[in-house]
Amino acid sequence: MWNGKPVPRVSQIIEKIIGWEETNGGIEQWKKNTPNWQDLTNWGILMHLTILSRYSRVPIEVENKIPLYSLPKDTWEELKGREEQWDKLGMEIGEPAMVEHRLYHVEPGEECGGTSDLAAPIDKKKTILDLKSTKRPLEKHVIQVGAYYLGLKRIGWEAERGIVTYLRRDNSEVIEIEKPDLVEASEAFRDAARKYHEKYTTD
Repeated sequence: MWNGKPVPRVSQIIEKIIGWEETNGGIEQWKKNTPNWQDLTNWGILMHLTILSRYSRVPIEVENKIPLYSLPKDTWEELKGREEQWDKLGMEIGEPAMVEHRLYHVEPGEECGGTSDLAAPIDKKKTILDLKSTKRPLEKHVIQVGAYYLGLKRIGWEAERGIVTYLRRDNSEVIEIEKPDLVEASEAFRDAARKYHEKYTTD
């Protein structure tokens, strides 16, 4: 909600406008092709909680309850592996750190809201960091960070770069987004937001 008006989520815009084409059917097709999609989703949520809780001064809220009793037996080994991969990256996270911070982009015809994972000085640079657990990097992940750049800039926090960090049990991958590419990604998101509102929003 923004000023009492419902607005689409950043992830919703990206999935409908960009993700559908990039991943041949978007998240719904992925669910159809992936029998254990719910377990993978829950692993991602727990990974976020495990790592981001280190840097948050308040408890992180979980939107959906996770049925811990029904998780696969290797869940905790999976989480431990991902946490170890994070530690191996050796990033220096400074203060102030904004964790799971709700953001809004309010340009007319582009309105939306989203929640960034982490915005903080990382290795002494003002950085937007997004955690992912997917098997491969996607362009939509970079554009998502571009959306958070817009939301943070609106409240006076302008990032110098973005990072998308992919954590898996046995390996990790880091995509760095330098400032010119971050600005370009933010413009790509604005274009997607306009297309979303033109297609799906009714007055």
